[in-house]
Amino acid sequence: MKAVIRIAICDDEERAVALHEKIVEDSLQIQGIGCEITTYTQSRNLLVVCIR
Repeated sequence: MKAVIRIAICDDEERAVALHEKIVEDSLQIQGIGCEITTYTQSRNLLVVCIR
């Protein structure tokens, strides 16, 4: 069974979110680690998900 890491990236700048998502995805792929990345540009949206 392959491990999958769930990651949330939050920044109010869309370009920063896209950059960080690419860096994380590429780094984990090199290591053979699967990931599920969800991005947010508004912190309140991330908080709503975390509270659920």
